[in-house]
Amino acid sequence: MGWHLISKATWKSGVLTVVEAEEAETIGGAVLLADLPPRRLRLTEPGRVPETVHARVEGAIRSRHHRDLPGGGAWFVQRKVPGRDGVALQVRPDPGTDLAVLRQVVADVDHTLGRS
Repeated sequence: MGWHLISKATWKSGVLTVVEAEEAETIGGAVLLADLPPRRLRLTEPGRVPETVHARVEGAIRSRHHRDLPGGGAWFVQRKVPGRDGVALQVRPDPGTDLAVLRQVVADVDHTLGRS
């Protein structure tokens, strides 16, 4: 549909694991994200790469919270997206989350925030 972003990055035992997400659907002014398979990169001389990636991912986040929903839950993240004005509401569902319920909750949150 559109752009990809790094939604999660972890550093452990010399391996940087990066999870990209893509825009799967828009609901009002909110974006429903779908995680792509993780990429694992072994860095023999990491230097400041792990800290830089972590700072970049965390620096874009303005707020986040997890909400339990039938079958799982979802992360609601307000994030500054490069190339866009303001803050975007992005929602990452947990595996197994009931997407019909999630879509309604996202629409309600989006409406409450005055985005649509």
